[in-house]
Amino acid sequence: MRKFLHLGHPNLWVVLNKPLIPEKALLSLERFIANELEVPLLGTIPYDPLILESTYAGTPVCEWGDDLGVITEIAYTIEELFV
Repeated sequence: MRKFLHLGHPNLWVVLNKPLIPEKALLSLERFIANELEVPLLGTIPYDPLILESTYAGTPVCEWGDDLGVITEIAYTIEELFV
């Protein structure tokens, strides 16, 4: 991450993908990204076997559905940034 921050690129965002860490550590990581790295965190995609299955199948997870609503939430966040 720091390698990209040194590039000075103004459009850098983070999406955490299936972090398998305790909730308390996840909250600390999210705060670190936002406060210390000063990089916007668009969202966190929780571990979901469906995401892993879509990766193995080589298809976008959005084609498999979004029962948790996480992908939809992140998509709206991205849309707000660019529209």
